[in-house]
This record gives sequence, structure tokens and C-alpha cells, in this order.
Amino acid sequence: MKLPTAWMAETYGSARPGDTVDLQSGLLMLICGDVLRPGLPWMLTRTHRYLATVMAEVRDQRGFARLAALAAAEPASSAADAKISATRIATILACKGGTVADVVVGDCVELVETMRQIQTRGGQKKVDFHLRLRALGVFPEAAPHSIRAFGLADD
Repeated sequence: MKLPTAWMAETYGSARPGDTVDLQSGLLMLICGDVLRPGLPWMLTRTHRYLATVMAEVRDQRGFARLAALAAAEPASSAADAKISATRIATILACKGGTVADVVVGDCVELVETMRQIQTRGGQKKVDFHLRLRALGVFPEAAPHSIRAFGLADD
């Protein structure tokens, strides 16, 4: 956010303390509204506290409601895992467009491979989103039951 705030300071003579928050909120809306599609490496090197929540509100209420219902049927201890999975799925939507139902196995493979390249940690939590999409019936029956079938989730 340094570049936009520097531009604002140069253009308008100053940047206010709240400008960074406004810029981040605006960027989030542009991404969730499918106006901007950032690359996976960029998305995976930032924190996205509200990405899944805003993506659900702006782009796919039904898809994220199905994910939430799936998570509600699990033990309470997995609530954090469900949130991580929702954020991973929202990251795919941010970069690829569409809705939860539009995610394909190749999107999951690309996400996990990019996570590996930029050394994102997470173990099973890194690939749990694939299992949740499978449980929702997003993938066809012939799709691999695990992302491990691609040899990508070995850490």
C-alpha cells in the first residue's frame, strides 16, 4: 500500500492515516467484484482476513453458505480449518473468477503448486479446501479424491 499512498500524497499534497485502510477496502471490493484478478503468488503472499467473508457477500452467497453448512456439521475444533479452506477457495475465485461451483481440480492443483513454490506452510490444512469442494460435489466423480494424487501435498 506504499505506492498508492505515496501517489495520493504527491497528487493531493498529503495522505491521511486512514487512507491505507480505505485503499485496502477498495482493493478488496474490486477483487471480490471481479474487476481485478491478481495472480496467485501475489494473493498468497498477503494476509486476507476478510477475503472469504466479502467474497461470500459480493460474489457467491450460496456457495459459501454451502461451505459454512458443511463446516457446521464438523466438530467445533475444525472451525479454524474451515476458515482457512474458505479463504483458499476465495483466493481461487479472486484469481480465476466465477463461483465456488466453477472451481475445477486444475485450479486446486495450481493453487497448491504455487503455495509450494512460495513456501506457504500448512500441512493438511494447505489442501483441506480440495476435500471440502469434493464433499460439496463440485468435482465430478472421476476427479481424484485427494490432491495428493498429483504429488503436490507431501509437506
